[in-house]
Amino acid sequence: MSFFSNSEESGFDDLVDTNIEVVQTSSYDETGLKDKIESTGMKRELFACALQLAVVGWGRDNYGDVTIEGEKKSLPDIFEEAGVFYDNEPGVSLGPNDLTPRRLIRVFRFQIKRYMGAKNLRSFLLRKYGADKDKTFHKHIFPGAEHLITEKKYANVLIDCYRQLDDSQGSHFVDRIKTVFRTRDVDFD
Repeated sequence: MSFFSNSEESGFDDLVDTNIEVVQTSSYDETGLKDKIESTGMKRELFACALQLAVVGWGRDNYGDVTIEGEKKSLPDIFEEAGVFYDNEPGVSLGPNDLTPRRLIRVFRFQIKRYMGAKNLRSFLLRKYGADKDKTFHKHIFPGAEHLITEKKYANVLIDCYRQLDDSQGSHFVDRIKTVFRTRDVDFD
């Protein structure tokens, strides 16, 4: 068995001079998602769904209802009308502009944070898994906030909430949250 001890031995040094442009890959496009949301004519309803999911949560095919301007609507009905893919099998292949519940939360993350701050709302994540946390964290801690948070103190609280969720549910959210923070260069402990 032999191993190269230096670059020249490999015989591939000529490749370094090749004009290569690496292409970033992403499974979705936020501008495309924004355009798709606007094209549905249901921007308000889809924001309400994203807010409902971020604050109340969902699970086991139960997405719940939301009341918009006094009218109660089920999230699945809104999803069907707007073409949101919401009962997907794990690993399903989606287009970069396909709407999903998580993508709605991500696209509306800035508005969710502002709405939660204005209405003093706390997400299920903070209520259930971070009850001992300072009340000033309320607008920073919700599913999808990992794409918004830039400060270490909020990153640590979000990770702690997800760690408690993982411990109680046997899930593995913390790894994904940490990966997002590393990719975005957000410090955490």
